[in-house]
Amino acid sequence: MVTQSSSNANVDQIGNTFYNGIPTIEKKVELAHKKVGGIMIWELAQDSFTEYSLLNAIHEKYTELDVTTTGLGSNSVTLSSEDFDLSSNIKLYPNPVNNVLNFSQNLTDIVHSFELYDLTGRKIVTANIENKSQIDVSSLSKGLYSIIFKTKKGSITKRIMKQ
Repeated sequence: MVTQSSSNANVDQIGNTFYNGIPTIEKKVELAHKKVGGIMIWELAQDSFTEYSLLNAIHEKYTELDVTTTGLGSNSVTLSSEDFDLSSNIKLYPNPVNNVLNFSQNLTDIVHSFELYDLTGRKIVTANIENKSQIDVSSLSKGLYSIIFKTKKGSITKRIMKQ
């Protein structure tokens, strides 16, 4: 919906299609925080990779509420505001990716390894990548993945879509 028009990020219905826009997601996060203590996300495949990301909206709302958000599945990865500050220092392309994921970094603290997780939180790959700028993802199934780049100062979490 958002790829058709960025204004769709702020509404809950287009024609006969209903979904949760960013304002509704923010209200649900506040309600969950007050009443039940958290939220569970069932499906992320159609989330945006831009500033209109619902996952990002959830993180930002929880940050406003002074709550630390966690990653996917039983092998959760804790994300802090430091992770999101560091994340602007690494770029992934192309994303979505077919075979080779390129990354560039603008860090004084060099990325030394990465971990790749599927949507269930299962760790798929762990590898050292010092002095490299590419990751072969050709053997992965189509879908969404979380990739965590490790540095001496912390971790940087990004999402990729394998085509």
